[in-house]
Amino acid sequence: MAQPNINSQRKLALDPGAPVSGTALDIILLLSVAGSVGSIAALLWMAYDKFIAPKKSSEEDDGGIYMTIRRPDGTVVEFWLGNTHRHRDSFVEEFTEKVMTICREDDPDFWAKAVAEVEQSDRWLRQR
Repeated sequence: MAQPNINSQRKLALDPGAPVSGTALDIILLLSVAGSVGSIAALLWMAYDKFIAPKKSSEEDDGGIYMTIRRPDGTVVEFWLGNTHRHRDSFVEEFTEKVMTICREDDPDFWAKAVAEVEQSDRWLRQR
């Protein structure tokens, strides 16, 4: 598979007259301490609050940031900023609590394998 040229000067842009109906982004975050979990939660809320919330047409608009965490037993923990999670402080608290619970309770080998899979894959670009 060819690697994208991340140094390219070519930029993609939307047609200014075309409405955006949905977008998606796959991202994997590898977190190790409670402080970084809370910081990531606050950053995600800030992104929602700045870029998505102002464009919502009503309370019924389900636009937001949807996230899942896949667990070793096949279950997922879901967060949907702007829909099921409507308040920053409660989201940050719940996200931090659930992620830390997952870190304590789940098999560390599962997460070590997940990290190795990401690090050895040519599909992901590591940013520092």
